[in-house]
Amino acid sequence: MSDTGEGLQILDVSNPATPLRLGVSEGVSGLLGAFQTAGNFVYAAEETGLTIFDVRDPKKPVRAGYYDIGGSARGLEVVGGLAYVADHESGLEIFDVRNPESPKRVGHYEAYKPLAIQIVRNVAYVAASERGLQILDLSNPIKPVLVGYYDTGYASDIRVAGSHAYVQVGYGGLRILDIHDPARPVLIGEAFSGFGFRVSVQEVGNFAYVSTGYRGLQILDMTATFSAPVLRISQSAGSPALQVSGVVGLNYVVEYAPALSTAGNWTSLAAVTLTNEVQTIIDTTPPNWSQRFYRARLAP
Repeated sequence: MSDTGEGLQILDVSNPATPLRLGVSEGVSGLLGAFQTAGNFVYAAEETGLTIFDVRDPKKPVRAGYYDIGGSARGLEVVGGLAYVADHESGLEIFDVRNPESPKRVGHYEAYKPLAIQIVRNVAYVAASERGLQILDLSNPIKPVLVGYYDTGYASDIRVAGSHAYVQVGYGGLRILDIHDPARPVLIGEAFSGFGFRVSVQEVGNFAYVSTGYRGLQILDMTATFSAPVLRISQSAGSPALQVSGVVGLNYVVEYAPALSTAGNWTSLAAVTLTNEVQTIIDTTPPNWSQRFYRARLAP
């Protein structure tokens, strides 16, 4: 755990009822933010840079390496020998940490005032304060490319669970996004999560366990949110291509209408049972790309 006054503290929690402090790091001058353990080392965002602790002796953690970014390091993620540091002033900094005693800066991305980052497979999800959620392709891990964006409002933290991104927004807001397609995130839900800037989420079945701010643990029933379909529209060989995502095994209906002004004017286009996470329907019926509106819903 990090402490705003003493740096890194290591606790023995073999008995959760009575945690014992084993050791405290020395040589830390700034505040510690996010941190991550990998092997015998702990990587931490220490206010002005990246700090790496050797914790082979948990009673005597030692600062083994440091890189002075000179900004305001807030978030951190370590993947495959690389440390990605969300620095609120300079953007996203990328370090080679295969030698923990001598981290080397190998890349940079101009993320806007990032506060937190999470990496899932080859995709980085960045809470970029006033710019909301930024989604980066890490196919080339030292040269991130922006592939998706959503204006959530002031994004201070991001947690990904399954195919959903939970973004902590401002003072107490939580935005829930469907990220089946990282290039086109879709807002599927909102909640009041309490006052705070950090969020922790675990999905179990149709429930999301959310810890953030001063409201402790909240349990959100996401049944309606998770089962509701998400419809994305693109083009395939001159025809509308409709991508339906939702819960595998549920039945959905895709419908169209020539206008939204009249209630009850929806016509069924296709009924699908999702056998995988995304299913595509090609609409070959509209003449000369006539105007159509589409929707997907749970089958009655």
